[in-house]
Amino acid sequence: MRRFTYETPNGVIQVRLEQLTVQDRIVRLQAAWSVVEANPMGKFIVITDGKVRVRNLQNP
Repeated sequence: MRRFTYETPNGVIQVRLEQLTVQDRIVRLQAAWSVVEANPMGKFIVITDGKVRVRNLQNP
């Protein structure tokens, strides 16, 4: 019998910057990127114009 193990994915980034101009989006992503780099594995990261939220991805 073959067994499959669940591995935590690399991570997910959701960018919610609809109201910003393209230039402002780039600036916001540059400012938030250090948080992304500090939390690369197994995280769900949401970047908005006001804050960055980081949550753990959970096993099913």
